[in-house]
Amino acid sequence: MASNSRTTAGRPRIDLDRFRDQIQEAWNFGLSISDILDLINDELVQQGQVLTLRTLERRLSEWGLSRQTRTEVTEILIDRVRLYFFKYGYSDTSILRDLRQEGFTISEYALKAIRWQNGMKRRVRTTEERDQILEIAKQFLQEDIQRSAAIKSFGRNYLYNYVRLKAGVLVSQNRLYNFYKTRHPEEVRRRQERNWRHRTDFKVPGPNFLWSLDGYEKLKLFGFQVCLAFF
Repeated sequence: MASNSRTTAGRPRIDLDRFRDQIQEAWNFGLSISDILDLINDELVQQGQVLTLRTLERRLSEWGLSRQTRTEVTEILIDRVRLYFFKYGYSDTSILRDLRQEGFTISEYALKAIRWQNGMKRRVRTTEERDQILEIAKQFLQEDIQRSAAIKSFGRNYLYNYVRLKAGVLVSQNRLYNFYKTRHPEEVRRRQERNWRHRTDFKVPGPNFLWSLDGYEKLKLFGFQVCLAFF
């Protein structure tokens, strides 16, 4: 008798029973079968497995799943998820922790569904998706520089975090900065030619004797001077 752990084709059989509660929750949340398929495959792909739509449909039928009351999703909840995801780069565990502390009732898969439905994916699978995300970032930068020249003084990391937060896209840092260097080569060269001084080995008589504030000199380009005063 053939083992239940393998299919007739010799490939490892996917144990969907361990995903049953998650699938039930996503189903109750109101996700389509194709969305649920993407959610499960997002985990299975790390194990070298792929779930087919036909297999998922058959298992849903076997389980007799039926729609229940959907989780209520408000714009406030979506905005909070977007804030933690793009601004702070939190993991799902950290997002759930803070949302629950704020009084939201939300499960792990409800959070993941919200992310997927609102374009907050942690991994990009295809070249087309990567190109689409880069185009969104390019368009954002082109429009943003029409309002302010601030981005011309940004370095690689600050530019990446700025676009991540303001444009709401997870674009590749290298691809973004390569585009930026092409559009603003003079600004990049000016930053590279600056005589950066790295201070180390400070010796102070006690705590709070010396404070360091990084990045404030960027404001000098726009007529703002930042001074620290100690009394």
